[in-house]
Amino acid sequence: MRYTKAHLSAAGCVSQLYHPLLYAGWVSEPANTWSNLTFIVVSALIWMNLHLTIQADQSARPKQAHIHRLVRAFAPIVFFMGLFSLVYHASVTFLLQAFDFFGMFLYTVHMITLNLIRARVITVHAYDKAFWSGVYVASFASVHICYVQLT
Repeated sequence: MRYTKAHLSAAGCVSQLYHPLLYAGWVSEPANTWSNLTFIVVSALIWMNLHLTIQADQSARPKQAHIHRLVRAFAPIVFFMGLFSLVYHASVTFLLQAFDFFGMFLYTVHMITLNLIRARVITVHAYDKAFWSGVYVASFASVHICYVQLT
């Protein structure tokens, strides 16, 4: 079997080599696309595990209830990161690359915000404001950087 040339993705990066048996025709990057199904499956496992853990802990104090809410947000974030990345790598378009970035920003900013709470830099009650501010700044910066590269 003969490999074809690697192509440039929407970001201008070499993404992967194609093997004729793996290339389905309607999926631009098969390995990157199908590997994102793992994120979707893992998000379901996280959701089920957290649901069982929270049910077992019926004596949660109000402070712990806030923490459970923050940890419970992890499952949908992982789901959307996997879904947005799957759709982007299936099509490799500039618009869907923004959604791929957005999914990664959700995950990264969530982890950073949880660590800021753990380090007592911000309070549990300031999570929403810090999280969405971080996602906004990251999204704005990436759109600006991509726009500058295009012009």
